[in-house]
Amino acid sequence: MTDQLTDTRATQQVQAAHQLVYGSVALIPFTLLAAWIADNSVLIMGGAAVLFAAVGFWGARLRAVAGRIYVGMGLIGQAICITAALSDHAWQIDSHMLFFALLAVCIYLSEPIVILAMAGMIAVHHLGLSVLMPQLAYPSSDTLANLERTALHGVIVVIEAAVLWSALRRQIAAEEDVAKIGAQALASADEARTALANTETAQARVKSALREAEDAKTTAEAARKEAESETEKARAADRHARELEQVERDRKAKDEAEITMVVSALGAALHHLSQGRLTSKIDDAFPTKYEDLRRDFNLASEALQAAMILVKDRAGTIISDVFAIEQAADNLARRTEAQAATLEETTAAISQISEHSRTTSVNAQEASRSVGDAKEKAAVSERVVQNAIGKMHKIEESSGEISKIVRLIEDIAFQTNLLALNAGVEAARAGEAGRGFSVVASEVRALALRSSEAAKEIADLIATSRDQVTDGVRLVRETGAALDGIVAAVEEISGHVTVIDSSSKEQSLGIAESSEAMKHLEGVTQQNAAMFEETNSVTQSLAQQAQHLATAIGSFEIGSGDDTPVHRRTPPASGSKATKAEVAMPVVGNTALALEAPQADPAISDWENF
Repeated sequence: MTDQLTDTRATQQVQAAHQLVYGSVALIPFTLLAAWIADNSVLIMGGAAVLFAAVGFWGARLRAVAGRIYVGMGLIGQAICITAALSDHAWQIDSHMLFFALLAVCIYLSEPIVILAMAGMIAVHHLGLSVLMPQLAYPSSDTLANLERTALHGVIVVIEAAVLWSALRRQIAAEEDVAKIGAQALASADEARTALANTETAQARVKSALREAEDAKTTAEAARKEAESETEKARAADRHARELEQVERDRKAKDEAEITMVVSALGAALHHLSQGRLTSKIDDAFPTKYEDLRRDFNLASEALQAAMILVKDRAGTIISDVFAIEQAADNLARRTEAQAATLEETTAAISQISEHSRTTSVNAQEASRSVGDAKEKAAVSERVVQNAIGKMHKIEESSGEISKIVRLIEDIAFQTNLLALNAGVEAARAGEAGRGFSVVASEVRALALRSSEAAKEIADLIATSRDQVTDGVRLVRETGAALDGIVAAVEEISGHVTVIDSSSKEQSLGIAESSEAMKHLEGVTQQNAAMFEETNSVTQSLAQQAQHLATAIGSFEIGSGDDTPVHRRTPPASGSKATKAEVAMPVVGNTALALEAPQADPAISDWENF
């Protein structure tokens, strides 16, 4: 708000500078007329007037204080040119009144340093010309008399400059005080918005209070602008009075008395305002043409008083609302801390479950590997059994071949026995000659019998071996079938173990994710607890700032009810819960509607039940 006031004042100063430059140009014809009346050089006097006006034009283009000083120099320079143009004329001494009038007009620039600079310029002009070129300042050539006139004029200029400087400083100070008050109210409203943004449940009420504070600020700003407008009217009235002073010389005394009375009354009233007495009014009636100024000043004072009363009321509302938010935030912080402790215990339990789940998953993986090994060994055993069955079939085939050979041997033994019998019969027929052959035939027959018996024994052994091989093949096949069942069971067990392993891994991952989520939730809860602690601290700071605002407002005298202090409700004892009645926000606005509303704030109840 201070920057806005500075920008407004700068804009007004620029406008005033341009208007004074136009006034300087408007005085150039008077310089030419004065030179013509006094029979002096119109060209020289006109050139000097144009030169001073050019200085004013150049200064009006500058934004700095120096630019406004140049504008004042251009204006005072016109008075210098008119006085010089009336050299050796009876009106020359009267033209010095123009210095006093134009010095008062310089207050329109709203720059105290310009008043002092122009007073210095007038003093240097009078003193310098009194010594060096007295004919350009006074009609008399008596140096002592001219110095006495210069001293008198200097005293008058100093008094006028001091009064104008003091009045302008007071006006600027009053505007700055109003701007500071508005800035403090705006800053308090901004702090309230920032702090209450962390608590959504109270946002609507605080926004309402802030909007009302903005309305109060707008009212104060309007009052300030109205005061500026009235001050501008006072300046216009004063300027108009001084212009009439040149035209109507016979009414000079009366106008000066009226202006003195108006300035004195305004000065006293502004002094009271600067001391914080907003009840100050101007009771004495002004002259008719200044009565509007008195009435507008009184209206501006009443508007400022009403604005301060409204700001005071809103400060009390903000203090009450902030206290309620502080209580709710404190309760929520305690509940959040308790939740954080519970979440910490839950996180520890989930971590233990996660560890057990990881152990189960590892055991399931070991069991899966063991089942896989058993499956591989069963497969190897099955291959061995199949090989044994193949070998048994080969042994059975070999036994069949041996049986064929044994039958062949039996046939050979049978044929040999028949041949031996035939040989014995033939040897018996031969008598003594065939006796030796008969012995050989007997031996051959005995050998054939033994071969036949051995072949029978071998056949019996082969038959027994074949039966045993058949039983072995059957047993091996049964063993293979049993191994197939074992392999199938092992595969089924392996599938179950794989499912268990996968479920254990998924369960472990789920528990790990739950553990991470609980840890994250625990961290968020801790952060929430810290945020509520910060919110509590911010609300306490906001309450202190609102109390300071109420104290600052209390320094103003604002009429009836101005001694009523803005109280902060006593906080409950430590550890106790705030009741709904204590947490409920104060009623602002229509009390009839407030009586129909529920006594407890639902938002605060939600905070209590959180």
